[in-house]
Amino acid sequence: MIPVGTARESRWSEVRTHGRAGKRQAERALCTLASAIVTRLRRVDWLVVWIVVCAKIIVLATIAIAYHVFPFLSWTYYTALHYPSSEGISLQTAYKTWDAQHFIFLSQVGYHPAGPSNDYYPLLPALIHLVALPLRSPLAAGLLISNSCSLVGVYYLYLFVLRMFQDRRTAVLSVLLMVAFPTSFFLSLVYSESLFLMLAICFFYYLYANNYPVCSICAFLLALARPLGVLIIVPWLIFHVAAGMNTRRTTLPTRASWRGSRRYVRSSIPRRRKSPPQLVPHTFGARSRQRPAYMLAPLVGYAVYLLNMLFTTGNALSAFTQEQSSIGAWHVSDILRPDLLVSNFFLPFTVQLPDFGFTAPTASPLDRVFFLLFLVGLPLVALETDIVLLSFYVLLGSVPILGSFMSYSRYLMPAFPLYVAFAKLASTTQRRFAVAIWLLVGFAGSLILVSRHALGYWVG
Repeated sequence: MIPVGTARESRWSEVRTHGRAGKRQAERALCTLASAIVTRLRRVDWLVVWIVVCAKIIVLATIAIAYHVFPFLSWTYYTALHYPSSEGISLQTAYKTWDAQHFIFLSQVGYHPAGPSNDYYPLLPALIHLVALPLRSPLAAGLLISNSCSLVGVYYLYLFVLRMFQDRRTAVLSVLLMVAFPTSFFLSLVYSESLFLMLAICFFYYLYANNYPVCSICAFLLALARPLGVLIIVPWLIFHVAAGMNTRRTTLPTRASWRGSRRYVRSSIPRRRKSPPQLVPHTFGARSRQRPAYMLAPLVGYAVYLLNMLFTTGNALSAFTQEQSSIGAWHVSDILRPDLLVSNFFLPFTVQLPDFGFTAPTASPLDRVFFLLFLVGLPLVALETDIVLLSFYVLLGSVPILGSFMSYSRYLMPAFPLYVAFAKLASTTQRRFAVAIWLLVGFAGSLILVSRHALGYWVG
């Protein structure tokens, strides 16, 4: 018979032994995790990160300076929706003008029948609601989400261009061109552009990498982020058809090392017939069989959106009903009326609201200038990229055919194929002067526009 004291000591000895083993396993796991994080951080191109972060700091600082130096257009604040309704004008107001008020309102109040914000999509308000729980500030949550998403989205643009063209200079230049776009300051504010941009670029990155599960997740969320998000199915269908054409002509490129190397090996089989570059998507992932069921993701996401509107407002189409009564409303039937597009473009620039000046909501000359930029960029995107990116560029840039140029300068900003095409052209032809003009004029214009936006003027 074993004495009681000896049995207790043996049990405590076993507990201590197992405790030391568990502690050693936990230490090894932490070391492995830390090593993986350090390895990932070493692969990050910190130049790109610093470019984006510095641009954001300048934009946010410009808002504060503009608020303290120039008078605020108070009548726009009290006329439009502002939440809370009893809140007066302060420095925080400068960071949440116009659409930002709607997103903050939805994050705290939600959708309801005949609500003033039912035409805004639910993904960003839902994220703001979740992040605001620990932060206890919807504005801080919205700024954190927008700036984080835009940072990730712009870095994915860098990775996308780097893996597509194998040229770091072109990739960095694409980032600079996007950051210096005149309306890129919306990526630092509580607007859905940053979320939409991140999901769109991640969608194309994983589409060209043939990672269809992640691609379908991005497509699903895009349908919940913006009205045009569900149309991401169009580039996906074109990619499917074009990739099939490319497979019949030659073997798709294969990757040498997905996790470490940025190089990829093109097939050594000679092409029988050289295809036009704009007809063949230059994929950089290992070839895999695409399942058509994945392409239903944006449709499923849109169905979820309609169900959400049905349960919260009692009308699945309440967003369309409210949109038709708003200024600058879109009408699908206007697609069949090209004369309306021409008449809207050549409207006399007699603004409806004199205080808005050259950025009036529906009669802004600035929006017409950006539409001309879109038209100029069409052949450039077609020549320097492929038909898949061209289709996405056309989808975002063709919204005036729906009957309004309102906010066009903001809607064109996420059309990243324009930056990719211009960067590719500039890096191959050494057009440094044109790049310098874009960067200087674009970023200076961005600071002017963000100052006006922060002071309550309509910009986009």
